[in-house]
Amino acid sequence: MPTTMMSSGFPPPPKFIKNILIGLLGLYVVELLLQSWIGFPTEILGWHPSSNFELYQPFTCYLVQGQLPLNVMMSLLMVYFFFPSVQKGYGKKGLIKLLQFTFGIGTFWGSLMIVSGAVAQPSPFMGLSPFITASVVVFGLKNPRATILLFFILPIQAAWIAWGTGLFALLNFLFGRTLEAAMICGGWLSGFLFMKARGKIGLRSLYTQFTRKRSKKKINQFRVIDGGKRRSKKKNNPRDDWH
Repeated sequence: MPTTMMSSGFPPPPKFIKNILIGLLGLYVVELLLQSWIGFPTEILGWHPSSNFELYQPFTCYLVQGQLPLNVMMSLLMVYFFFPSVQKGYGKKGLIKLLQFTFGIGTFWGSLMIVSGAVAQPSPFMGLSPFITASVVVFGLKNPRATILLFFILPIQAAWIAWGTGLFALLNFLFGRTLEAAMICGGWLSGFLFMKARGKIGLRSLYTQFTRKRSKKKINQFRVIDGGKRRSKKKNNPRDDWH
């Protein structure tokens, strides 16, 4: 039976997730102090697809939020809800692999969209949206029949959340053509590939699965034609020669 996942139905996060939440909250406090109290322009740490681009930005863009406290708290709430499910299914190392893979795929996908000209808006990207999107996809595909309350009101199966997130990310990118929307698409792709590799993510595992599927398709193209039976030659029996 589907399990009802309410806001009170999530168990307390493990220690590793608590440390992540504390670290993210601490980074945001530092960001507010630098921006509002010292006057340091933290927006230069975001990833700018325009002429303001610097080589360090694809790395520092994940460390700053650049949003109102309410939006940041909602992001941390999503981390609280969905990161523990990834750790429960694939362990602490699996969660770290997902974060590393999302960083690599997200950065590559964002760079590709900028170079190809698909990103047309100069607004910078910063925040945790790719990692949160990847964790939502993993949760939804790992527990497809689980029921969660969308906006804490509307019950919906987790699988629909996973696929609906991808559709929404794609439509949002086609509409706005922003780097943030492209990075969310990269996060969805990361979660999907993570599940395709069954948590054992890596370039080698993806290449192995790709070659297996390709070989299987080639084998299925062959037809087995029934031929005649090959007659076996009988050895001369010395008793037959005697007679």
